Amino acid sequence: KVLDREARSTIYHFCKGDNYVTDASNTKGHTAGVTGVAFHPLLKDICWTCGLDGSIRQWDLSGKGRMQFGKLICQKVLAKCKNEKGQRTQIVSCLGAHPSGRKLVVGTACGSIQIWNCFGGMVSSRPLGAVYSAHGGTKPVTFVAFSTNGERIVSRSDLDD
Repeated sequence: KVLDREARSTIYHFCKGDNYVTDASNTKGHTAGVTGVAFHPLLKDICWTCGLDGSIRQWDLSGKGRMQFGKLICQKVLAKCKNEKGQRTQIVSCLGAHPSGRKLVVGTACGSIQIWNCFGGMVSSRPLGAVYSAHGGTKPVTFVAFSTNGERIVSRSDLDD
């Protein structure tokens, strides 16, 4: 749901994807629960979500984008995260937007931090950069963010000492 500033009324609902389609990039929304949301720092009508289905999706909140039965349809799938061995990552746990709005950083349940490009027409098959054992081993990443100047990334795992 997208709520108004006072969180009293629902402005939009997101469309749920089809669970029976094997390729997540061909569905209209996430096929599993959403775990993170980031808003574009410069364009107020763009947001990204990540979820338990391993995908990162871009949405147009202006109301002028694609809609079906009053629900927002995913504008595009930015990426389907994979682990170090190239296997599909089941859970993308968090994401953060670069101050320029051109990159996203995501944390996964398998312990990787990946940076993805936000622009382009196709689904990215590879991240711009990745650290596959960011907190040692397979500790899940529970928070990621860019610094205010965009030069550094901060991350957190609940299993850190």
